[in-house]
Amino acid sequence: MTTTLLGTGRESSLNPIGQFYFHASEAPDNLALVSQRLSLNYRQLKGLAQQTARKLSQQGIGPGDVVGVKCQPEVTIVIWLALMQLGATSLHVTSNTILAISQYLDFVVVDDSFARIAHKNLITLTPNFLESLDATRPLEDIAELDQESLIRVVFSSGTTGKPKGVPFTVQTFLARVDSARRNWIPIQPFMSLLGPETVSGFQSIFAQLFAGETCFVSHDGTKDWELIQRYGIKSIKTSPAKLADLVRSRPSAEIEVKSDSALEVIQVAGSLLSKSLAAHCQETLHVIPTYLYGSTEVGTVSRGEFNPQFPNWVGKISSEIECEIVDEQNKQVDYGIVGLVRIRRNPIPSGYWKDPQLSNNGFRDGWFYPGDRGRISSSKELFIEGRTDDLINAGGAKVNLAQIDQTLSDLGKLSDVATFEFMGPLGESLIGLAYTSDKAIRPEEVEQLVKLAAPTLKINAFLRLDSIPRNSLGKVQRDALAQTIDRN
Repeated sequence: MTTTLLGTGRESSLNPIGQFYFHASEAPDNLALVSQRLSLNYRQLKGLAQQTARKLSQQGIGPGDVVGVKCQPEVTIVIWLALMQLGATSLHVTSNTILAISQYLDFVVVDDSFARIAHKNLITLTPNFLESLDATRPLEDIAELDQESLIRVVFSSGTTGKPKGVPFTVQTFLARVDSARRNWIPIQPFMSLLGPETVSGFQSIFAQLFAGETCFVSHDGTKDWELIQRYGIKSIKTSPAKLADLVRSRPSAEIEVKSDSALEVIQVAGSLLSKSLAAHCQETLHVIPTYLYGSTEVGTVSRGEFNPQFPNWVGKISSEIECEIVDEQNKQVDYGIVGLVRIRRNPIPSGYWKDPQLSNNGFRDGWFYPGDRGRISSSKELFIEGRTDDLINAGGAKVNLAQIDQTLSDLGKLSDVATFEFMGPLGESLIGLAYTSDKAIRPEEVEQLVKLAAPTLKINAFLRLDSIPRNSLGKVQRDALAQTIDRN
């Protein structure tokens, strides 16, 4: 089966790897992959991917196999390209996902940075894996795929519950990569600070490699600044947590700065910004951040420049998306009324991978319900009022944990803050507050901040931590905080 590849004008297999290999043939000396550890042009990256494909093929990996990968980001990208060439399905694994879906994994590929795990087909890479490929002959054969071939599974960055795998067929994969180009790569050079394990990270990687551009690999704030300055990065996509790291890490001295190295666009996804972080971003980086609201399951839903007067505003709804607000009976409500957000686009997955029961909670009648509460204005602007998971009943009163977090954060007195629900000795619902601070702050001062932000709110436990547990998109893992209370 053949089709015209996006942006290539050439006929080839439906296997998307052809888009990358086309650019490797047309412009082999162009820079393809850059990180703190290495710099590869398209010829070199293609060679490594094809050599890795042969190595993995010799281990028995072939079309249709499901392969979990957990390696350093640069190695991960090479392995993904190799697996795509072989027609296998790739997914990022963690200790939790390994436990949850081990029976569905045909192979697991890890390096020594990952904790010891057990799997019947475990492939462990040496620290110098890429260098060890020199003696391996490149594999040039490309597996045939069709539109419904499963090529990738991405786990949703939910804050509670078991892992939820979102399946990407060739059709949905290409649609989402194309959407990434149009929605969040406005200016080149572009860099995603979200890791390859996230949906934004993987889409960014392939959007750039399929367009013949340079993919920059993020690490921490200091190392990211070195890349931003050295290569004149103009636009980035990040999470609030990664943005805070970037603001804190901004160097006082320039590092081999290109004359046109100033950032112009900063896009934030994953969770809402606090007013204080947005202000620090504007003061330090001289850029007003832009919201990108969306989900792993559906993609980008809306975008808009942060407005401190309306911090819950996440922008104008994309013309590619249908977005509605409904009540508990799934009936659409009027403009301005708060209710459940639901979204649909074409194409959209029909459910979660290998979990039809869990799928019924999010996918219904062609719509996806992300678990957010919000409202839509008459001009099709979206406001997010928190998650249904964040709305708890404490002492008979409804409490929105996300709103409390945002209010406390906006005071600018704490480095990071998160409220959470935990069960008391009699099974009652109680509220805890976890916080971090770069300054010496007494517990009674924190209590005063709470009274200032929410005078009627009763906090039953205070936790001062080195860091707030967050997922890869910076969302608070409230269940982990509750478990901290249980352990104590």
